[in-house]
Amino acid sequence: MTSPSSVLSPRAVQVHTFLLVVCGVGLLLSIPPITRVARLLEPHWNPPWQTFFATYVATTALIGLSRGSSAAAVSPLRWSVILSLLVHTAFGQMLVLPMLVFSRSLAPGKDVGLLLLLLYSTCSAMMFSLIALRMELWGVARRTRPFFLQYMLFGLFVVAPWVLSFVERIPAIVAVFSPIGAALQIMQSASSAEIAVAFGFVLLMISIQLLGIRRQIRRPHAV
Repeated sequence: MTSPSSVLSPRAVQVHTFLLVVCGVGLLLSIPPITRVARLLEPHWNPPWQTFFATYVATTALIGLSRGSSAAAVSPLRWSVILSLLVHTAFGQMLVLPMLVFSRSLAPGKDVGLLLLLLYSTCSAMMFSLIALRMELWGVARRTRPFFLQYMLFGLFVVAPWVLSFVERIPAIVAVFSPIGAALQIMQSASSAEIAVAFGFVLLMISIQLLGIRRQIRRPHAV
């Protein structure tokens, strides 16, 4: 019987299948149609080439949130749980890697951007995994399930900063606090400051969650 923590467990296979299907659809929508097909589809919606990159980052972040919630069921909490989350995240990225390689045709000359996007997506997924894990531990201590709170915050986190960046008088750099906004900025030649803020924010959040988890491991009844 496959261990629940294995990347080949039934639950993991379902999650990775979802990742591949959603990212695959995003990639197909991002591919510009050939001239003849373009004429046939002219009256219809024609998604921009950045669709795949936004879909990829948002989906890996969502799956990270789901993994973190599931990991809270392991008791007592150990550092091996965090390592397992990292392994699952890396395995998911490996599965999507062929799509990322193919997506180079959508963004010629942006190989460095793709590498940064891969790294950012991995960090973002881990950030959401750790946040969900902490929230679940908080819920266990209070005998409640923060399921709806998790996904509400996820939606706000992913969408709100990106949308706010379009509001007049709000600095455009606000967009990089959103995984979607960060992905689009990275693939559209983000400045060094935007890249530093995007990575700095997710790494700061990861550090905060790891400090809380360390406290939880040392004192099982603390959250």
